[in-house]
Amino acid sequence: MKKPILLLLAAILTISASVARAEEDHAYTQGPVVIVSFIRTEPGMFEEYMRYLASTYKHVMSEYKKQGIITDYAVYQALPRNPQDADSDP
Repeated sequence: MKKPILLLLAAILTISASVARAEEDHAYTQGPVVIVSFIRTEPGMFEEYMRYLASTYKHVMSEYKKQGIITDYAVYQALPRNPQDADSDP
């Protein structure tokens, strides 16, 4: 009766030790998270989307930053390499 209990206890200790060690061996350090969104606008709607970002979106993000919900935000524009890329409005 003692042997199965000892084996079970040894297995539990081995598993818990390996889990604890795995939690310590991160290939990264914790810090801010960056969320990137790629947006493709409908034809002719790029300028309308940019106006939205300059008004409503900017006000919302500024308020989030003031409240400490986010640390920062940014808007970038990239030139598309093909019609399937983001921001492919001519």
